[in-house]
Amino acid sequence: MMAIFLAEGPSAGAASLTGSLAAISKGASVNLTIAGPIDWVHWGLYTETSLDRKAGVTPSVSDFTLLDATNGYAYVYQFADNYNGYSWSDGTPTTAVTNTITGVWAYGVPAMGSGFQITAPADTMLRTLKMYVGAFAARGKFEAFLSDDSAPGYTNTSLANLMGNGESAVYAVSYAAQSPGQTLTIRWTLFQGFRADANVTLQAAALSAAPRPFRRAGAVVPGRPASIEPHARAASRPTAGSGA
Repeated sequence: MMAIFLAEGPSAGAASLTGSLAAISKGASVNLTIAGPIDWVHWGLYTETSLDRKAGVTPSVSDFTLLDATNGYAYVYQFADNYNGYSWSDGTPTTAVTNTITGVWAYGVPAMGSGFQITAPADTMLRTLKMYVGAFAARGKFEAFLSDDSAPGYTNTSLANLMGNGESAVYAVSYAAQSPGQTLTIRWTLFQGFRADANVTLQAAALSAAPRPFRRAGAVVPGRPASIEPHARAASRPTAGSGA
């Protein structure tokens, strides 16, 4: 006898925060409609103030906050020579775009510590926020942390382009807080510059939910007795003398 069921979820059960980094190949196109079923944002389509996001939903991913060094200042600019593109078909105010290579970049004085910050809601449900970023003649610093500090934060300084423009990358942060009403904060800032015009770039962000875990018969969900679906039946067996 076998029964197959899906455990209720996707609740994390405990606070967690994990991060990863993946390069985006030159010429690739990221489909934000697919990547962000909960919400997505793209910055810089026409100007440094352009913001397109998923239509028909309550916004979850914030606009960016421009960061600068203590006692410094910073500016944001639009650019249109990113190595990969971004597409969507459910946006507002621009309904559909195919393979735009635009984004925004931050330049601060002093340069170190200049960059971008975004936020997203956090509670006990597992979510994944992807942030699509780049570095120009620079090494960036990526930081992600929860407002209640219920799980250790994530920091990474691996993404760098030493000579100038180069491939972008996507940071993926899977997270859940210990309690409702919390916030995930992400910062992408200049960590090391290799030229006077070194800067970090921001193109897009996408939010999705973690998939429900798949369980088979015999797997016990913590705190719940083993169960069998009411219509599960044992396979029929040949009776004696049936000739089967």
